[in-house]
Amino acid sequence: MSNEPLLRGHGIGFDNLHGNLVESFEFSEDNTEFTFTLRRGLRWSDGVPVTTADVAFAINDVMKNTEINPIFPGAFRSGGRADGELVDLEVVDDYTFILRFAEPSGQVAAQFAGWWGGYDALLRPKHYLQQFHIDYTSLEDMREALDAEELDDEWWQLFDVKNITGHHLTRRAAVDMPVLRPWMRVESASGTIRMERNPYYHKVDIEGNQLPYIDSIYSHEVGDTTMVEMRALTGESDWLRGATSLSSMELYRGEEERGGYTTLVLEQHVTPVAMTLNLTYEDESWRQVVRDPRFRQALNMSIDREELIETVYFGIAEYPVLTDPTWDPERAEELLDEMGMAERGSDGFRLTPDGESFEITIEYSDLASDFTPVAELLKEYYESVGIRTDIRLISEELRALRNTGNELKATLIWLHPPLWRRGFNFDWGPWLWGPLWNDWYNSGGEQGEEPPTEVQEFLGLLEAVNETAPGTPADQANLDAVFEWIGEFIPFFLPIDRAGYPLLVSDQLRNVPHTGLSIDAEYIAEQFYFVEE
Repeated sequence: MSNEPLLRGHGIGFDNLHGNLVESFEFSEDNTEFTFTLRRGLRWSDGVPVTTADVAFAINDVMKNTEINPIFPGAFRSGGRADGELVDLEVVDDYTFILRFAEPSGQVAAQFAGWWGGYDALLRPKHYLQQFHIDYTSLEDMREALDAEELDDEWWQLFDVKNITGHHLTRRAAVDMPVLRPWMRVESASGTIRMERNPYYHKVDIEGNQLPYIDSIYSHEVGDTTMVEMRALTGESDWLRGATSLSSMELYRGEEERGGYTTLVLEQHVTPVAMTLNLTYEDESWRQVVRDPRFRQALNMSIDREELIETVYFGIAEYPVLTDPTWDPERAEELLDEMGMAERGSDGFRLTPDGESFEITIEYSDLASDFTPVAELLKEYYESVGIRTDIRLISEELRALRNTGNELKATLIWLHPPLWRRGFNFDWGPWLWGPLWNDWYNSGGEQGEEPPTEVQEFLGLLEAVNETAPGTPADQANLDAVFEWIGEFIPFFLPIDRAGYPLLVSDQLRNVPHTGLSIDAEYIAEQFYFVEE
C-alpha cells in the first residue's frame, strides 16, 4: 500500500504532476533531459539522509550492472525502445540530478510518477545495499551472508535477495530494508506480515501532523480466497480489496451488520477479462484465418455484451469504448461466409477457406472469479456463429510459459484500458497477440518474425507515444492514433469495461474514497484513520 514515486499526479494517473519525493523537477522541451531536486531532509526509515548517491547507486550500480540486471529496462533507454541508448546520469550536487536521453523519451515520466513501482527504479538505499555489492564489498566480507542463503560466490543472487522492492514485502529480507514508504516491515510471527509506521515518513497533514495516522498494519496468511472473504465477513479484517467478487455482493451486504463493515463498489483499473488471439501461432491454416480482419470483426460482433454484463457483472459494468460493442451475430456470420468459411464439417462447425477443420483453444488461468464464466460465455457466442471453441483452465505459470513459447492459440488476461490514457501502456504491444512479432521488435530484428506493414505502423505509433510526455497535446494526439488503430485492427477483444469492484471496509475506518478506481484507495492509505464507535 502507498508506493511513493518521485512525482505524483491525480490518483494513480499523470495529470497535474507535482513533486512527491522531489521538491522540484523540470523537463526539457524536446523530452531528452529531466532535472530533479530531491527534498532536503528526506530520510530512509533508518534515519539515513536520502541523497543523489542513492540515485547514482540505483542507476549505475544496479540498473546498469549486467549481473544484477541482465536485461536493461526499456523505459530507461532512449525512446523507450529495446535498442535505444542507455540513460545517462549527471549528479549536480547532493540533491540535484539530471537524466539525459539521446532521443525524445517523454513517457519515461510515467516511471517517475509510477504508482506501480514507486521509487524503486531510481532510488536505492546505497548505505544498506552496498554491503551486498561486489564493487563495494569483497566476497570475503559477504561470506556469512552468502552462506546463509546457501550461495557460493554468486553475490548478485545475494543482492537480489536483499534488494527488496515494493512487490517483495512478503520476503523475510524486507524486515531489514530501509524504505521511504509510510510503513516498514518488522519482525512478526510466522504466517503474519507486520508493518509499523515509518518514523521518518516525509508527509504531514494540513495541520502539521506527521502521517501515516495508523501505527501498525497486520496481513495474515490464509489458505485460500474463501478464507480471506470469511475473515472479512466475521469482522476479522478492516480492509479487503484483492479477493472480492461481484458474484458475492448479496453475501457481503447481508453480513455487513454482523461483520461491522461496509461494502463499497468502486471501479476496476483493468478490463476484468480480455481475450487475445495469437496471430503468430505457427500453423499456416490458423494464421490464414485469424489474420483476416473480417474474422476478428466477426468474433467481436458475436459477443452479447449486454447479457455478459448482466449475468457475470450484475449490471455493474459498461461497454468497451476502444472496440465496437455492437452485438450483431447475423453480420458476424455474413463476414465469416465472405472470408471463405461458409462450409461446415460434419460436426456443424465452420471449416477454413482451405477446407480444414478449425478450432479456437482458449487456455487461461483462474486469475479471478469472473474468468471461467466469461470463458464459458465466449465459447457459447463463438460457437453460435459456427466457430468451434474449446476452453482449458491451466495454471498461470503454465499459461505464461506457453505464451512466451508462442504455444498459445488464445488466452484470457487482464488489460488496463481504464489507465491507458494515464500513461500506463505496457500491455498495448504484441507480446500477447503476436509473440513472434514482439520478439522481432525487442531484438532489433535478430529474433522472432518480421511483422506485416500494418503492425509495424502500430509499433511506430507506440514509439511516438514513448517520445512525448504524458498529458501533453502531442501525447493526446499520439494516443488517439493508437486507439484508432486498435479499434480498426482489433488485436484483442474487450468484452466489457469499467466493471465494479467490491471493497469491504471496516465501519471504523475513515478517509476511504467512495468513488473512482478501487486501486486508487490503496495509494492514499497513509491518510486512513480509525475512530472509536
